Amino acid sequence: MKHKLVLVFADDSEVVGIDNVLIFNNVLDAETYLRSTGHIVSVKIEPDDRWFTFKTNAWNGNGRAYWVVDRS
Repeated sequence: MKHKLVLVFADDSEVVGIDNVLIFNNVLDAETYLRSTGHIVSVKIEPDDRWFTFKTNAWNGNGRAYWVVDRS
């Protein structure tokens, strides 16, 4: 069964919209993408760790990371 990693750039006070949700095949793809887009990222995502921290040019914050089943 394949899974995809979902990163949500929001905290509990924010509305989660399509603009702050990204889906990746694995953690390495997620980290590579974040670093390549100019995000200064501090991120460690383990299979059982649903939270990560990140730092961008605009602000610092927390995000959520979780795995979903790829049904495609």
